[in-house]
Amino acid sequence: MSFFSKKLHHCFTFYLGAALKRVFLHPLIPILIIGFLLRIYRLPYQSIWLDDWLPYMALQNSDLLSFLRLFKTVIPEHACTPVFYILLFLWSKLIGTAPFALKLLPLIIGTFSIVLIFILGTILFSRRAGLISALLLAFSPPQIWFSQEFRPYSLMLFLALCSLLALEQALSSSRRPVLFWTLYYCSTVLFVFNHLFSLLILVPHGIYILLRRGWRCFFLWSLPCFVLLCFLFFSAFNISHSSIGSHTLVGKYSLWEAIAQATAKDIVSRHADLLPVWANNPPAALPDFLNILLLFRPYLDVALYLFVFFGLVLFFIFSYKTIISFVLCGSNLSVIAPRFIRTNKQNPSENFPSAKFLIIILLIYFSAIALALLQNVTGRAVAGTSYDAYNMAGVYLALGFVISKIKKRTLYKAAVFLILFFYGYQCLIFLPYRTRPEWQGAADYIRKHASPQDLIIDDWSLLPFSSRVRPFLDDLNIRKEVATSRGDICEQTKRFFQEEGPTSPSSPKVWVITEPVFSKPLIRSGAEPLSLLLAEFQEMGFQIQTISFLGGSHLTVIKVAVPPHRPIHTFTPYSQVLNAIDYDHFFSDLGIVPQNANEESLLKASCQRATDVWPPIYTHTNLGVGFSFLRQKEYRLAGAFARYLLRSHPYYGLGYYYMGTLLALAGEKERAQAYFTEAFSLYPVVESYSGGFSRELCRPGNTLPGKNASDRLSAFPYQFFVDLERYINETAIPFGDGPENRMLPESERAKLAAELSEGKVIIETLFSAQDSLATTEGWLPITKRLPAFWAEALCLFTGDAEKAANKYRALIARFPFERLFYDRYDFYLKHYAGGSEYAEKWLDLVSVNPDLAAYAIKKLEETGQLRLQQEQEEDALAAFETALSLGSDSISTAAKAGDLYARANRWQEALTAYAVVLKKEPYFENTLDKADEILNRLNDENITRAYWKDIQESNSAHWEVVRRYGAALENEKRYDEAAAIYLSIKDSAEHGCYALLAGARCLRLASNAQQAFNILNMQDPERCHPPKLLSYEYILSGQQLTEEHLLAEATQSFLKATEVGGFDELAYFGLGSIALQRGDTEGALDYFRKSVDADPENIWHRQCLAVEQQKAGRYQEALENLKILLEKSPDNEGLRQSVLSLVQEHRDLLREDTVQDLFASFPDWFSLPPSDN
Repeated sequence: MSFFSKKLHHCFTFYLGAALKRVFLHPLIPILIIGFLLRIYRLPYQSIWLDDWLPYMALQNSDLLSFLRLFKTVIPEHACTPVFYILLFLWSKLIGTAPFALKLLPLIIGTFSIVLIFILGTILFSRRAGLISALLLAFSPPQIWFSQEFRPYSLMLFLALCSLLALEQALSSSRRPVLFWTLYYCSTVLFVFNHLFSLLILVPHGIYILLRRGWRCFFLWSLPCFVLLCFLFFSAFNISHSSIGSHTLVGKYSLWEAIAQATAKDIVSRHADLLPVWANNPPAALPDFLNILLLFRPYLDVALYLFVFFGLVLFFIFSYKTIISFVLCGSNLSVIAPRFIRTNKQNPSENFPSAKFLIIILLIYFSAIALALLQNVTGRAVAGTSYDAYNMAGVYLALGFVISKIKKRTLYKAAVFLILFFYGYQCLIFLPYRTRPEWQGAADYIRKHASPQDLIIDDWSLLPFSSRVRPFLDDLNIRKEVATSRGDICEQTKRFFQEEGPTSPSSPKVWVITEPVFSKPLIRSGAEPLSLLLAEFQEMGFQIQTISFLGGSHLTVIKVAVPPHRPIHTFTPYSQVLNAIDYDHFFSDLGIVPQNANEESLLKASCQRATDVWPPIYTHTNLGVGFSFLRQKEYRLAGAFARYLLRSHPYYGLGYYYMGTLLALAGEKERAQAYFTEAFSLYPVVESYSGGFSRELCRPGNTLPGKNASDRLSAFPYQFFVDLERYINETAIPFGDGPENRMLPESERAKLAAELSEGKVIIETLFSAQDSLATTEGWLPITKRLPAFWAEALCLFTGDAEKAANKYRALIARFPFERLFYDRYDFYLKHYAGGSEYAEKWLDLVSVNPDLAAYAIKKLEETGQLRLQQEQEEDALAAFETALSLGSDSISTAAKAGDLYARANRWQEALTAYAVVLKKEPYFENTLDKADEILNRLNDENITRAYWKDIQESNSAHWEVVRRYGAALENEKRYDEAAAIYLSIKDSAEHGCYALLAGARCLRLASNAQQAFNILNMQDPERCHPPKLLSYEYILSGQQLTEEHLLAEATQSFLKATEVGGFDELAYFGLGSIALQRGDTEGALDYFRKSVDADPENIWHRQCLAVEQQKAGRYQEALENLKILLEKSPDNEGLRQSVLSLVQEHRDLLREDTVQDLFASFPDWFSLPPSDN
């Protein structure tokens, strides 16, 4: 037993010692240690920076699903490929959420990448090539940076190396190929789902497989890749919005820029994301040693670039056979296949051995060129240094291969020395200094110098951060606030000191923490953001002190105090930060036109307090801007911004949340519910925080949400709703008995409601913005469109339109503001639903979403017109009827509905429909005549009068309506009322004359001839066409006055008639009658003569003249008039007797020629005795 123990101990010691010796003496170990030390160097001092905050805040959730949903809300593009963030969440559950502990995850991943690139370089080329590649990766500044942040780029390189290594083993090894292919697909899936643009690596992989194994293997490889791309497509489109606003476009990116950028990523100054300390700080703020090193930076940057460039040129030269052959053969794969795609089953590694050079070249440049083209096409910033960070693995492998080929030991050592020198210099000017903001240092400074009565303001004007001081100052009992802009910082500071009082014995201070480097490019004037803020504080009269914490993204703490015995200036807007925004653009986007300089100044001040950038770059910043307007009680801006948000971002779900909140606060709770439904369907995680708050906002009554709902809203990790909470806390008043019962003052609700658009306007704006289905945002998230595809397929294969319509109805219930769904729902509804059912379906939609009424009316009218053309009158009538019940203002619809009612003998409904038309356009398509015809059929004076009265109340200035109403009153002998109706439009330019005449007539018929005469005197004859209408009414009034023995007024009336003209015979006859009553025979004869002269054909007037002439003894004149009458009426026996009597009685007084002429004219009538003459 002792022998075997000794033997076992000897074997174990020998072999284990040899293994350990091989491991620890392996040349990779010092490289690995150096890489690890460079990555962990000053890691505890590197605070969380801009892009780290968003996932860090989401880590506060207890479960993975909530974490992903929340992170997907703020940075949806990263959340659509969530591998790194899932790993980060699991890591946080393992070791906690301390920033240093979390950063150990990318650090470990980055360190293991050094091992992987060594293995890959060794397999592809040689052990020496692997070591050089590992050395380059260990010293790479970008990869060191990526190993210190909560972003997926360190894992991107790691998985790219895993995928390529597994692919090489699967293609080269004949042993256990299934295992290697499994490892390849697993690592590739993780790689692609680590970052969206990682899918570009599939192109080099596919070409490599095609050249190594031929078409059959390429086809088999492409099938799983196609499935992978389908899942990736689904994941990429299963986001609710893009984090960057669609208006934020960047310039073109040339091909040579893309190639140069891919080559020079290790040069710190070329990598925009690394934020070296000397890039954003003046030389005076930097250490002297660093300033000395920076003197050589331009030369050493060029030297490093040339070193990498010539190394890649040599790599191209080594692989010239592959490149030249590929160029010569072009794209004719039938030529390429026999030469280069030959399969050697016995030794797969010999199939096209130069293909490994091609895959490395593609790995370096393909993604860079593809992203540059994508940026040029879309205008979005996708080309750069991070999104294809894995391409540096190709650069390191290529340089490792070239340097490993150096035969002379001296040159090889010189090459290694150059690597250490160039890369060491880049690390020396980059790593020893803080590249992230020093939040911990700022927090320690504030903790040391602040007092409990002070205020800490965190400036998060660029992104909707939470209070970033919480991880560092959460235990400090000091009031903490966040600010949405530099204007908001000034406003909160001013308000704080006003509340404390200028002579407060405690001497309170405000501590402003700002990180201005990211907002500098966004200021229109190009000024320094920090300088603007400090200048504004000084202009306001504050005493300030700045404490800067050096870093690439440097942090500045501003200590603000009130100097003794000096007043604070409270003017707005803040002039020093006034030019940061293009206010003309702001007013134009919101559709606001300031009426005067004072109003413009107030609106600018409100904009300053809400945002530093217009339009907001990040989509979610819009929500904070809108609620900032609300908090300032700038309801005009709040309402205009809500319309702008829906117009410019019609698929952004939280824009609906904002509109719903405004509507609910204004008391329009039914409308608000539909907007909340849309928002929560897109963001379930937001509903988990704000759903209770929104439901309580929409409940009946005016009570605001209680404490539990408000606390849950406050627990949302990102500061979307901070200004909403402030507005409610600052504006609400106590209500009812409980201390938690609060409500908005009625005056505030009324002001807000007055600035909110009607549903018709919102829907028109929103659906107009959704017209273009080519926009990517219209397909986000894809989960709302997939059921639509299913509905279309269902109808296509089964022909069941009702089921398809029901599918769309279910989608509408979740997404009540998607025009596409309504259009397709209406399309299928028309195919199966009858008129009544069709109308009821749209009524149901409007009951859920009241803002949809105008759109429903449009669809109902279109369908009604279609059914009318198809002669389906019942269905058409049902559609028109429902459109009218929803408040259609189309007179065409009302007229058609009235016609259909009339055809169905539904007279009352027809009159109601016609009334809609007549109240707006009485002359539309003979509607007046149609209504007259129906009223004549009904033959009911009460109905007629009531109907025209209703029309007249809406159309009181329209003559045809007034005339019909007046006629209805006249038919009931209600002359005084009719006169009042007519005279109400006596001043009308077109119909005033007719109205006045009708009014005078009614007064005359009401036995008020004197007033009728006075009314007529008000009329200008030139307004009457023809004027004789006025003359005739004068005559009738004169006759009435004569009957009432008002002879003077009657005389004036007849004289007015003669002045106007047209009926002179009647006027003179009336005057003659008055003269007779007065006993003025001569006057009467004169007027009668004028009457006859005016109208010689009037028998009655001539006969009256003849009678009066006989009475006056003017027999000759009488005989002449009687003769004329006889000539006109020779068979009139009465006239004959009058003439005979006159001749017989007064023959001697008559002229003989007249008598003889009469005898000659009528020989059979007269037997005259001879004259005595």
